[in-house]
Amino acid sequence: MSEKELMEMMVEESTLPNNVELSTISNLAQQQLHLMQLITQKEEETTALKAELKQVQEVDLPTEMAAIGLSEVRLTTGEKVDIKTGYAGSITKAKQPSAYAWMNDNGYGSLIKTDFTVKFGKGESDKAKELQRLLEEHGVKYSNKEGVHHSTLKSFIKEIMAAQSEGELEVPEETFSIYRWNKAEIKL
Repeated sequence: MSEKELMEMMVEESTLPNNVELSTISNLAQQQLHLMQLITQKEEETTALKAELKQVQEVDLPTEMAAIGLSEVRLTTGEKVDIKTGYAGSITKAKQPSAYAWMNDNGYGSLIKTDFTVKFGKGESDKAKELQRLLEEHGVKYSNKEGVHHSTLKSFIKEIMAAQSEGELEVPEETFSIYRWNKAEIKL
């Protein structure tokens, strides 16, 4: 039996969907659309709730507790509220030169990582092998990217801020866009 004959036989044996089957498909498609809308709505609600939680957790509760001189308190329901202090920061493109210079000058240069991206055309594998020595001599175009991994930067900022609070180091906070945060943690 040829492929064409097989296809014709399959078409003859198949039946067109009836109204009940089409109705089921339509209902399932409507259910899917409804669920997609619900998920979008719940995600928007979750985003709003997270923003509200952040306001209470990082601003309202720490501010009220600080106003009366408390850094921790036990609620009548048994939960313990502690105010934790932490730091976050970033190094903007515009401030990279001064941030990296400060890091190098103060013994933190090893945290800066350097990546090179080089594009070679077909048949340029010999240039790749000699890259370190001959890069500029051969006129190969390249880009140089330096950066400090975000988790390394977070640990570094924590370390230098602790040293600054001990009077051991003067930290250029604007250079690293240091953001000091307080966060209320409730333990059940």
